[in-house]
Amino acid sequence: MNCHPKLTYKCACGAVKVQIKPSPLVRMFCHCSICQKLSKQSYADDILVLAKDVIIENPTAVSYKKHTTIFPLQRGECQHCQSPVVAFSTLIPLVKIAVTPTQFYGHQVKLPKAVAHVFYDKKEKIGDDSLPKYSHYLSSQIITVKFILTIIIKKLLCKW
Repeated sequence: MNCHPKLTYKCACGAVKVQIKPSPLVRMFCHCSICQKLSKQSYADDILVLAKDVIIENPTAVSYKKHTTIFPLQRGECQHCQSPVVAFSTLIPLVKIAVTPTQFYGHQVKLPKAVAHVFYDKKEKIGDDSLPKYSHYLSSQIITVKFILTIIIKKLLCKW
């Protein structure tokens, strides 16, 4: 089975470099107010991978913050330019995921197609695509967990 290529990106100032080992990827658009604020856009265009597949060069330049008590996501920002670099969460017991912003990938590879919009009730602009749109916390979390399980299954299949 053909798995995805290794990806690398840097924050806006270049102080932090992130590598993602070849692994299955899921791309989603998040419209939550925190993602809007951190990405400085109407939504965040993110790729989800297993956390163990993420290598951060110069990890001391990343500061982590939990922006809400409800959602267990530790969002990492470059201490120099305050760019979102990577976020980590354990939504399913024993499975840690990483959320990486596509804004820094550039055109190095063809990124996977997005599969959904989440927290769509917080949207600033209407998405003009045919992707499924999930509003509110619970439905957004449920679909995210579904896609995380998809990552795990694809990861197992890539090993075969």
